[in-house]
Amino acid sequence: MQQQEQASLKTILIVLFATLAVILIPVLTYRYFSGGITGEDCSDSIGCRPGYYCTFSYCTEKCEQDSDCPENWQCRDLSISRERLGIEYDAGEVKMCVR
Repeated sequence: MQQQEQASLKTILIVLFATLAVILIPVLTYRYFSGGITGEDCSDSIGCRPGYYCTFSYCTEKCEQDSDCPENWQCRDLSISRERLGIEYDAGEVKMCVR
């Protein structure tokens, strides 16, 4: 009986993993190819490519110094706050490229 339960659990886990893969792979692929890069308009970070963030209604990226940013942009400390599940929290200071 225990082998049957293990086989059922294994089947459930395989189906769950496959379902998540079917959902997540297209979403991440879409975001990678259609999301904005530095300077493109956005309304939230989902509108930007992975590794980019929506700040001041445009996509931007983390930086260490001005030379990491596009021409005529500056690397500045920004105080970032996030909202998850309706709860807003302070994500701290982050250096980002800004216009």
